[in-house]
Parts: sequence; C-alpha cells; structure tokens
Amino acid sequence: MRRVLTGLLFLVLLWVAVAGLNAQASATDLLESDLDSLFDEPEDGREDLSEGDQKTSAGRMDESSDSDQTAPVSLIKKEGMTFTASYSFSAGYSPGWSESPWFWNSESPDFTQLVAAKMKSSLSLNFQISPSFRVFQSLSFSFPGYDSDLFSGFDLSMGDFFCDYTLQDSVYFRIGKHNVNWGISRNYPYTNLPVRIPLGSSGGDAYAVKTDIPLGVGGFQLLVLARTGFFEDIQSPRAEEAAYGLKYNLALPLADTDIGLFYHKDMRLRAMFSVKTTLWEKWEAYGEGLVSLDQDSLDDPVFAGGIGFFNDFLDGKLTVNGEYFFNGERYTNYLQTEDGIFEEDVVPFIYGHNVALNLIGRPFKGSFRLFARWLHNFSEGSGQIVPGFSLRPFENMSLNVAFPLALGGRNGTYYSKNADQLNRPFSAVIALTFSGSYKTGDGPSK
Repeated sequence: MRRVLTGLLFLVLLWVAVAGLNAQASATDLLESDLDSLFDEPEDGREDLSEGDQKTSAGRMDESSDSDQTAPVSLIKKEGMTFTASYSFSAGYSPGWSESPWFWNSESPDFTQLVAAKMKSSLSLNFQISPSFRVFQSLSFSFPGYDSDLFSGFDLSMGDFFCDYTLQDSVYFRIGKHNVNWGISRNYPYTNLPVRIPLGSSGGDAYAVKTDIPLGVGGFQLLVLARTGFFEDIQSPRAEEAAYGLKYNLALPLADTDIGLFYHKDMRLRAMFSVKTTLWEKWEAYGEGLVSLDQDSLDDPVFAGGIGFFNDFLDGKLTVNGEYFFNGERYTNYLQTEDGIFEEDVVPFIYGHNVALNLIGRPFKGSFRLFARWLHNFSEGSGQIVPGFSLRPFENMSLNVAFPLALGGRNGTYYSKNADQLNRPFSAVIALTFSGSYKTGDGPSK
C-alpha cells in the first residue's frame, strides 16, 4: 500500500510539474497557503481587510493562543542570536466550473483547469543584544514572483523587521514593520481594528509603534500605526494620516477582557470590546462587539458583534468551532457621474446575520485529518461549504485536498466573490507540498 501511494504521489507531482509549464499565471495563487491551515488563526493582522471587502479569515481550532501577547510575556532576556531558515515547494491542480456543474442544472458552465508550482523560502535573524534590547528581521523569497508571469520572475520581500525595548521593566516598546492583532474571532475578524483600512485605499505593510504598560492583572496598549495605503504621497507622509489606538486588557481568572478605541481620519470612529473564557473546563467561549460613530457629530451609532465557541469531542478526535456574527454597518456613498448622482451601498464585510461552523476530524492515528467549513449569511441567502482532507504521508511532505462550493443565488456574496483566483463558485483544489525549517543559535525564539 505504501509503495502504491508513493507511486501515485510521484505521478501526480510529475504531471503537475510538466503541465505547469503551460499554466495560467493566476494559478500560482492556489499555492499561497496550506489548505490544512484553513482553520488556523491568522498571524498578527496578516489579513488586509478593506472597508468594502467581504473577505473572511478562519481562526485556530487546534489550540488557543493570543497572537498579540504583550511584550512582558514574549520578551526573552537571554543574549545571543538565533538564525532560522525555512523552505517549501508546492505543486497544485484545480479544476472548476464558472456556474454549477451541468448535472445540477440545465446550463453548460465553462470548465477551467489551473495548474501551478511555487517555491518559497525565508530567512530570519533574531538578536537579543542586551536584556533590554532585541531586534528581529526576516526576508522571504518566492519563485515565480507574486506580480510576475508564471516562471518569469523572482520576488524578494522584507518580512517582519522590528525591535523590542524594555524600559526599567515597566514599559515595553515594539517599533518597526510588524502586525498588531486585536481580534479574537475565529471567522470574522471584525473587531481587529488595526487591520481595518480606509475605504478605497490599499492596505500595504503595517509599520507601528506599540507601547505596552502593565498594570496589575492587565495593562494598557498605545498604538501608532501606518500603512502605505494611508498616505496620499508615500514620500511625504503626514502625522494626521496615521492611525491611533488605545486598548486596555483585564486578565481576570474568570475571563480575559479587552476594550479598545481606534481612530483614523478617513474612517468612522470605532470602539471595540472582546471577552473570552473557559466554561466547564473544556469549552472556550468568546464574544466581541463594536460600535461605530460619525467622527464629526459623534452620532449615528452602528453596532456589530458576535459570540462563538470551540471544543474537542470524542477524546480529541473531533474539534468543533461555531460562531454567530451580526454586522450592522452599512453606509451609502453618493458618487457624481455624467448621468447624475449615483447611489452605492458600502458594506464592510458581510451585512446582516452570519453563522460559521468549522469541523476537524482525526479518525485515525497519524496525520490524516478531515475538515469541513460552512459559512452562511442569512440576510442575503448566500453561503459556502468547504469539505476536504489533509495528509502527511512522509516526512516534510503534505497533501491537501479541498472542494469549495458556493451556495445561494448568483448575486450572493459567497457566490459572486470568493477565494478562488478566477472567482469560480464550484471547484476542487489539490496541493502537494514539501517543506521544512532549520533553526540554530543560542538566542531567543520569536
């Protein structure tokens, strides 16, 4: 059986690699993320979510962790340097339909096949220069490049690049290119205000000065954040174009609570709160809310919020995450056109009542996992279901298969705007990845 599986994987990889030479450039995006990480919590604000964008991101189900722990917890005092290198090669194939397949209705949808290969690597250096001063920097390489034609370009980009400084063990600073996460939702990062960007502009990389001040069983966080998309002229940025945030954390034994306020001149003034707790020693429950106000009048309040949980069942063989989310933010823009005034609704994320359900099954010992995700918006009758499985048959090798399917009418958000590069509502994705990392040195870990 093992030899048969090895032979099949080799044939799939060989066929994909050869066919990929003639693939469309857009196919490379199929390999940008490991499908098995569908439910992982995004790293600190990695999702660039614009005001007019309905993207969603999933949360971690295997383990619970706050990706934005304050510096007093994460700062390591041991002096030294750590070097980390990682590499991955992925090959993928994705057939799909522009409409529901022919056996589901009387239409003849277009059938499209995407094939691609991708190589990525990263190098990072972590310096603990003194007990008070730490520097982290990383570089990433990819081929083909993100913005280039298939197999015709190479990308070199800077990852996180920041320093940590502690002042008398009382005030902790992080300065540089890094992301900040205020949200806890596993599915709708709506209260993650640092990644909310002004309408109509690009998110870009985040450059931030984050100051953490512990106080009792909690503390304050002060934030000044800028993105390239914030500035009219990137060569001459102005202070009023940056964003500013203030958050207070209270970590009591019964619950961990955050309250935050975030301001940017091109956004409505927003305040958020989130709370998470553990019930009956097994159930992790969380809730969060947001109120949005007009900056000039401090009036016209709009509310959003949700509640969710996750838990392991059957001795860890089944992990379940469920969430309900209501988005009350919907605004009307009036645009001047040649034919008069054009009225347009602007909905950050998905308006109305939403639910999400994520499942991960581990029926056997080893790395084989079944997963399924269901997202649905009841206000417009639109949804998506993503079943699939993942397997690590050999060391440093993973196979991921998923079947994204859109539900509801063609005008629904999940049908008309989804994660597929060609926006196909019905498709399959197969990805084979070889990956690994190496770490050396006596310094801190990130």
